[in-house]
Amino acid sequence: MNASPPSQTTHLPHARPGAAAADVLTSAAAILALSLLAFPALSRVSGDRSQAVCLANLQHIGAAMLTYSAEDSREHAIPIHRMVITQGVSPTALWYTTSGFSVGGASGTEPYRLTSSVSLYLNESDPLGRRWAARTRPLNRYIGATPDAIGVDAVDPVSSVFRCPSDVGVPGIPLSQDTFARWLVSGNWDRPLSPMLGNSYILAGFTIFTSAFVGANAFSISPIAHRLSTLPNPERLPGLADAPFRSHTYGLGFDQVFDTKLHFGWHGDLMMDNVQFLDGSARYTFAGRVPVQPADDVCSDIDDTFNFVRGAYYQLDCYPTPCARLMGSCPDLWMPPSWFDCWPVRDYEDNLSPPCDWRR
Repeated sequence: MNASPPSQTTHLPHARPGAAAADVLTSAAAILALSLLAFPALSRVSGDRSQAVCLANLQHIGAAMLTYSAEDSREHAIPIHRMVITQGVSPTALWYTTSGFSVGGASGTEPYRLTSSVSLYLNESDPLGRRWAARTRPLNRYIGATPDAIGVDAVDPVSSVFRCPSDVGVPGIPLSQDTFARWLVSGNWDRPLSPMLGNSYILAGFTIFTSAFVGANAFSISPIAHRLSTLPNPERLPGLADAPFRSHTYGLGFDQVFDTKLHFGWHGDLMMDNVQFLDGSARYTFAGRVPVQPADDVCSDIDDTFNFVRGAYYQLDCYPTPCARLMGSCPDLWMPPSWFDCWPVRDYEDNLSPPCDWRR
């Protein structure tokens, strides 16, 4: 007869009261500490990825611009939307805004606020805003959209190429400090630009002279309205850029009080923005300005601070190439006569159609 083995009882050591809870808390604290250490690195990886996507978008845009210029009978270095050269667009802030973003892009899906109570949509459904809808933007057909798709409000690849993942909009700068705020009405500050305007990237250089009534006559000393072959240093001349580049160059000047919100770009670095250049390249560029001493052939009454905007790796003026007519009458009819003997007006370019019909 088989006897059953005696039962065995295992005696566990008595746990200290609260030991299990303490162990859990210790483990949780350790995990939290590791998470806090890892978070900046993970955030940086995510930021680097977004910055790389933005840069690739601008490289795509740069290649498309070169193709556009090669096919354009006027060889425009930067495509010009027809509303940029249309006289009398009102309000002026709408003209400044759309001029900066209408080179290409999708239609707007969110309202652009003209005032606190008046908005418009830059798409086909808006009687006014449809003038800037996707089908009207000259660079779109060079991005890869088929002709039938260009009129669609949110068509790829146009909508993705002109959208930066880091687009959080731009902060406003008081008008008392700067002219930058003219192009973006205060109700649109700190709002992502791509949903409003169909494009995250602004025309980097838009330095113009205008007659007394803005929107009647305009003349450009930046690359817009120039022939690409007349620009001697396209590798330094920006086309489009992350929108904060405009405030980092024109807006902040040399003596602004430091402000994190204003001085850091979309990708988290001080005064750094993605910029597309007219040689087809795109680079992550330090936007800080350097003082400029104008050459002897520059008209003596030109405002050096605003019209000579340059950094170590870029310049927004076209010197020594003379100005180009952007809109309206021949400059001979409204510019100071003394300017025709010096830069920027001497031997000016007129690459619009039809050309103006009178010169000095």
